[in-house]
Amino acid sequence: MIGLYIVDDEISVREGLEGFIDWDRYNIKIVGVGSNGRDAIKDIGILNPNLVITDIKMPYLSGIELANHLHIHKPDIEIIFLSGYDDVEFLKEAIKVEAIDYLFKPFTFQELDKVLLTAISKIERKASERQQLADLQDKIKQSLPYLRDRQLLALLQEESPSQKSLSEQLLYLELDLPIQANYCVLLISVDSQEFIYRDLTENERQINDFLLHKAVETAMANEKGYSLIVHPGEVAILLCMKDKEGEYLNQIAAAIRQEVVKHMAHSFTIGIGNIVEGLQNLSGSYIAANEAVKNKLYLGRNKDIVFDSIIIAKNGPDTFTPLLDTDKVRNSLRTGKEDAVFLQIDHIYAKLFDNSSGRRLHQLISNQIALDIIRRYSELVDSESIEPIITILEQLPKLETLSDITECLKLAVSEVCSITTRLRVKEPTNLIEKVKQIIKAEYPTNISIPELASRVYLTPNYLCLVFKQEIGMTINDYLTKVRIQAAKNLLDDPKNKIYQICDMVGYIDTSYFTKIFKKYTGVTPSQYRDRISTSH
Repeated sequence: MIGLYIVDDEISVREGLEGFIDWDRYNIKIVGVGSNGRDAIKDIGILNPNLVITDIKMPYLSGIELANHLHIHKPDIEIIFLSGYDDVEFLKEAIKVEAIDYLFKPFTFQELDKVLLTAISKIERKASERQQLADLQDKIKQSLPYLRDRQLLALLQEESPSQKSLSEQLLYLELDLPIQANYCVLLISVDSQEFIYRDLTENERQINDFLLHKAVETAMANEKGYSLIVHPGEVAILLCMKDKEGEYLNQIAAAIRQEVVKHMAHSFTIGIGNIVEGLQNLSGSYIAANEAVKNKLYLGRNKDIVFDSIIIAKNGPDTFTPLLDTDKVRNSLRTGKEDAVFLQIDHIYAKLFDNSSGRRLHQLISNQIALDIIRRYSELVDSESIEPIITILEQLPKLETLSDITECLKLAVSEVCSITTRLRVKEPTNLIEKVKQIIKAEYPTNISIPELASRVYLTPNYLCLVFKQEIGMTINDYLTKVRIQAAKNLLDDPKNKIYQICDMVGYIDTSYFTKIFKKYTGVTPSQYRDRISTSH
């Protein structure tokens, strides 16, 4: 509802406006009346009306003087002037203070109605504009954290604006970061992110990152700087340095670690970048912090790694290449001697750790050893699936430390050497005979190779390998052979429908059964039955 204040030194005018106008019709409520401009200023300051109807000629303070005061101190109040004088100078003054209109006494209801509708429209429009502005300001305020993160991320990624532009942005975003101070970036990175985040839902990932960020913010509560999530499982800290002492950074890292472990079960690495001068050079420290985190490959997980402490190579690149003799790994694999292969792998990765060239080559060398392992495995299992060894080695690109990489390679080596040993010690033939008996007894069921293997206490891969060596065909081929022979026997009896026979020998789809039957016999089940009938 619109608040109205009426001020006129004539009581008849005040009472007339109060009593004879249906203000409810306009959604207007009279909040106060006054007889002069001086009193009106005091009342209006307390009552805060939206609209003032005022006479021009009044004692102590005229309507024009009142309007001038309100125009300065209450600019949102709309004003309608009343006067009994047709004075051009008054009209000029009314224009200066942006009055709604000017009514001459006596005025008609229609004249007042027109002026009131104009005033209401203007008041409502201003209220709507104020609300829109307030809503916009609320949205901007709500989005400030996001806008801050975008600006800080841009600084980390070398998208720094000019100093003047940066100052304006920092002021607008309410970021208390002096441009000329010394800074250092610390990067908190959850270890084994590929494995941890792979099994989480998007909501769980968001919660994980939120907890990590909040823990970092708590640890940094008394420090000058800001933190933000830069990647899933990674939070960067833009730390404004109190001094250049390394001990200060160690204390910060210790405080962060102490707080984060309260909220996270996963280990994490803290990469500490180098100290840079000026906010615009922040990207250099961020790059250094990233490099420090990557050195968990050599130094291990769950550590605080300072960029300046990264191990520098002692050997030149020319002395490195001859040490990487992957042929020895390949040869040892063929012998099946697990210890010998392990020794070669340890030797190679020790050299990778000690040499900067090796650090750049470690992924290439790891891939080469993995390929040698896969090649040897495929030779041992012949045409059977190499899925088991692939399942082990496909984890390599996701591993973060040399220790984890060597363990993964050794696990695959153990699989290869185990098969090599088994092939040298022939399994008793009666186990294969038992498998054959199970198949002949249970061929109508959906029996699987893993189930068969568990019943004779062998691994599925090894069972497939020795079965083919003993019988000369795969387990699946032997199962099909048994089923087809059973189908032939059932086709001898014309009472057995073909779709019934299909189900009786373990097939669900009649068309697939017909296809398999023809593949093994050269004719369809119907043709086979017709031949039997003709021969009889």
